Amino acid sequence: LETANRSNAEARKTIAKLHSQIQEMQVTIDDEQRQRDEIREQYNMSERKCQMLTSEGDEVRAALDTAERARKAAESQLVETNERLGELSTQNSALSGHKRKLDGYLSQIQSELEE
Repeated sequence: LETANRSNAEARKTIAKLHSQIQEMQVTIDDEQRQRDEIREQYNMSERKCQMLTSEGDEVRAALDTAERARKAAESQLVETNERLGELSTQNSALSGHKRKLDGYLSQIQSELEE
């Protein structure tokens, strides 16, 4: 009976020790699951942020392309305007020369009429 009691007491100690180890392992598992859930949430947030930044990058690239096309169109219009300005300046000079010539003829005719 004494041996059975000792065996029983030892078995109870072993059971208590194992129960304590199980509780410690459960705490460890719970901590690891909590950490895993936090890391998963951080990962999901990072994914959403990455998608948002990618979308913003696409929008910026599209805006840049639009601005570049507008710049090229403005440059082309500037070149055309400068060419037209050159043409009009040439015409203006020609007309001014022609006007001076006609003014000269007019003065000559008026002086001939006065004589």
